[in-house]
Amino acid sequence: MPIEFGRQVCGSLSEASAREWLVTDGLGGYAMGTVAGLRT
Repeated sequence: MPIEFGRQVCGSLSEASAREWLVTDGLGGYAMGTVAGLRT
């Protein structure tokens, strides 16, 4: 299921860096980051 952010979020570093994503594999592994592509 894709999630889309508009120009207001993606065009602003402060807005995009304040939004994080997290994906788990159910076995204890995970990946995460921000909409801006910054490492967390």
